Amino acid sequence: MERKKRRSRSPGLGWLIARAFWLVVLGGSAWCVYEQWRLGEWPWSRSGRLKEFVLLSRSEWGAARPETTPTKMGRPSRLTIHHSGGKAMLDEHRDSVERSIKAIQTDHVRRRGWSDIGYHFVVDRSGRIWEGRPITQVGAHAGSQAANVRNVGVLLLGNFDLQTASSAQLTSLERLVESLRARFRIDRAQVFSHREVRGDCGLGPTKCPGKHLEEWLSGYRKGLGRTPVRVGAARDAYRAVPLAWQGVAW
Repeated sequence: MERKKRRSRSPGLGWLIARAFWLVVLGGSAWCVYEQWRLGEWPWSRSGRLKEFVLLSRSEWGAARPETTPTKMGRPSRLTIHHSGGKAMLDEHRDSVERSIKAIQTDHVRRRGWSDIGYHFVVDRSGRIWEGRPITQVGAHAGSQAANVRNVGVLLLGNFDLQTASSAQLTSLERLVESLRARFRIDRAQVFSHREVRGDCGLGPTKCPGKHLEEWLSGYRKGLGRTPVRVGAARDAYRAVPLAWQGVAW
């Protein structure tokens, strides 16, 4: 006896809807993973995760080892804000940012003769915060050895005479500054622009960090910030970060 041929059934409406649903779910999940990677987060990043922000370590941007052993910092008592200057910077792609930070380190070491990148932190336009020189070491950013003592250098990528900082960049800057202030008990009045520090130390003038960033800094010192950080929360956050400045008795 011949077997009866089975009729092929076309997919029903329910099957098509279910398939479309799972395609959307998978696509959305893939996009979320991509965005986390782009921002330097899970699953590939070896960054230190803080409650206030994610701090990308030196290895993330391919930092070279310091040429010499820098002087120890001691407990920070002030912060100085910088911009990278030059052309306006609008690129937010992670690989471009990594190349920019690496180029800054190369310039500082080969042309200026410093042992390492001069800044302790770098904030890019997408709001990522990168570890520069370890905060346990005196930086090379303020203009002189005396100006660098106990002074944390924070660099924002961009020229803020020619452009304004992005919202994400300013939010991350504020979170970083607030967290550092809470951790080291630094007064709000001790957050300076590079121009101010050079003026106070009798050094030559500079436009750094640019007029637009100066406006933000002026408002911040007046208490117009948007991201308060509790001292206890900031301390707990820093204890969770396996970076070079852990285990130091400040």
